[in-house]
Amino acid sequence: MSVLDGADGLHCQPSAIDDPLPPDSMNSIRPELAKERRASRSAAPRCPGLFRPTPAQDGWLARVRVPAGIVHSAQMRLLTTLSESVGDAHIDITNRANVQLRSLAAPLSAEHLAQMQALGLAAHPRVDPLRNVMASPTAGIDPAQVMDMRPLAAEIDAFLSTHLELANLSPKFSIGLAGGEHVSIRSLPNDVRFSAVRLDSSLGRRAPLDPLGDVALWLQLAGVDDLLGWWIAPQDCVAVVGAIAHLYLEYLDHLDNLVDPAARRPRLKTVLLALGHERVNECLRPFSTHLPVPPPPSLSDHSPPSRLLGFQNQYQPTLTYIGLALPLGRLTAAQGRGLADLADAVGSSTLRLTPWRGLLLPDVPQEQVARVQALLTALQLDSQTDSVWGGLIACSGTTGCAASFTDTQRDARAIAQAFQNQSGLDHPFIIHVSGCAKSCAHHNASDVTLIGTPNGYELYVAPKLASRQATESTAGAGGRATWGKRVQTMLSPDDAPQRAVQWAQQSRDSPRYTSAVSRPSAGGR
Repeated sequence: MSVLDGADGLHCQPSAIDDPLPPDSMNSIRPELAKERRASRSAAPRCPGLFRPTPAQDGWLARVRVPAGIVHSAQMRLLTTLSESVGDAHIDITNRANVQLRSLAAPLSAEHLAQMQALGLAAHPRVDPLRNVMASPTAGIDPAQVMDMRPLAAEIDAFLSTHLELANLSPKFSIGLAGGEHVSIRSLPNDVRFSAVRLDSSLGRRAPLDPLGDVALWLQLAGVDDLLGWWIAPQDCVAVVGAIAHLYLEYLDHLDNLVDPAARRPRLKTVLLALGHERVNECLRPFSTHLPVPPPPSLSDHSPPSRLLGFQNQYQPTLTYIGLALPLGRLTAAQGRGLADLADAVGSSTLRLTPWRGLLLPDVPQEQVARVQALLTALQLDSQTDSVWGGLIACSGTTGCAASFTDTQRDARAIAQAFQNQSGLDHPFIIHVSGCAKSCAHHNASDVTLIGTPNGYELYVAPKLASRQATESTAGAGGRATWGKRVQTMLSPDDAPQRAVQWAQQSRDSPRYTSAVSRPSAGGR
């Protein structure tokens, strides 16, 4: 049996339940036809993956899970080769620091999938969709870190990749690891989140934490009040993930008697709310410990961190990482190959993907900075700390998604053209352009949000920017709280970019805004 086959011997290419269109018909899909087909499909899980690609407006879409966002140079070269041979010669970085290959002429072949498995870009087909392990992009290299979370990310990935009994977990089951970094993912949504906290050595601790000294993990779960959590010893982290996963599966077994087994899997949040805090606490009690310290404060700010872009000092005194802003979260195949070569030549043969759809080149010796800057310029890669692309987000729009009402990619480029840089702001100003109300590309708060509708764009702005005249709340407008306040409707695609830029420019001169988002100054050059 092939390594690509499931335990039942069935090859894990797109299943009949997905009812994919023939590859040669993808270029002629009409939006109304694609919507009709989507509505008629089964409610089974449809998160795109490698072994279950999704038909989109521009061809097949395959998603590559990248645990902790760490890509080795050999892996990047394979991705660039595949994007050139069967795709559009681009690599897309997602808001979970994964990779998407778009415009594929057909699903990846068995040979392609085997190559990806050999390089660690894919696991067994039944559990590959579960490898949703997010870590801070600067894990292990951040001067502010409390704990290097990379080993835990690798252990969790190995656990998820080798335990086939976990296959019935929701493909959206996600784990976040925050080690106290400046460039942290702690405010980003995850089903299971571990945050490392340094403990004062004078505090009394129970035995489970004593072997590791002064670091504990604060565990929070989706669906559980932010003020509630559990102190966990780092060495118990994988066991805790297993306990939560099996708690979910036990609940699912109970539901199998009540609902169609092929139905979409419930999210972990839904399951935990149904079970109640007492049952969840009972599950975690063997691993949790009491500590006489408060939990880390909640983070409500989802803005890209100030040290995300540019040349920044690492935890290692003689090394630097370089943060790159990618237009629309995309790399060309040539840029990806060039970065892989650069990582081999001056770095550690690794690259870091970020959930802000950018990329880091880590472990660059400080004496090589000038040389690397010249090479990045030759690759047309942007390392400016005030790049507009550091905070400009857009979904695939009508060119790639049947649900979109607007060409978001074109409109985002128009915004970038008009808004050349973000000088005068303490962190990237977030402009989110979505082709519909699903907001797939960005689930968190933005400063300015454009939502595509059949009648053009609706414009929303953060409450701290809204004028007294902009008083309509999103609750009454059918929007989301993260969009802010609706200030205009039925904006034409020609007018919407300029209106978004006007709001951004106003913020530069707004003391109220600047004081509200002030950050520590960047620690690099």
